[in-house]
Amino acid sequence: MDGSPVGKRPHGEVVLGEGATVEVLPPFAGG
Repeated sequence: MDGSPVGKRPHGEVVLGEGATVEVLPPFAGG
């Protein structure tokens, strides 16, 4: 998200700011 992988962080720790960019990839793409 915005250039940083979310990984296995709890959903509550992921902050979506105004105009954030989210890329959704399958689990095997990039770890």
